[in-house]
Amino acid sequence: HSRESFFPDGALKEISPSYHIFQTWHVRDARMLAARYGFPLDASVGSGLARHASFLKSVTDGGGETVVLEDGYPVRTAQFLASLGIPSVQIGGEERAFFPDTGIAVLRRNGFFLLFDASPFTGRASHYHAGKNAIVLWARERPFLVDSGCCSYDDELFTTWYRLGQAHSTLLVN
Repeated sequence: HSRESFFPDGALKEISPSYHIFQTWHVRDARMLAARYGFPLDASVGSGLARHASFLKSVTDGGGETVVLEDGYPVRTAQFLASLGIPSVQIGGEERAFFPDTGIAVLRRNGFFLLFDASPFTGRASHYHAGKNAIVLWARERPFLVDSGCCSYDDELFTTWYRLGQAHSTLLVN
């Protein structure tokens, strides 16, 4: 699962940070269970888990939650990162990260958090909405530009709207 569902740079191919944490959770738990019960596990699982965690830490916004992209929703990351031995995000800290396979760039500096999503279209069956080229900006640890995220799929009007570029924090051309 770790090799098939994630890009080499560590991000889940569905490119939804909130789903990324759940899939990374499965990989973490599989590693823990294999260790506990003595099952052999390919060594690449550990290095893959480290890449998955690195991506997760990078896409943690100024409020300590996963960035909302596509049909995602915010999920607190500190406890999960701690379960992997990774300290939580330092909100005032500095980071520059680029995930080339995923097409996501992150800059965290002086209380600002900027994320640009230039990720590829991964297919209609994924968690993709029309939010490509999305910009997420937190200024002084407060949200300034955020993506609309997920809605209730029970209402057809909402579902139709949230799959349009206009419903997302993205650049629209023509």
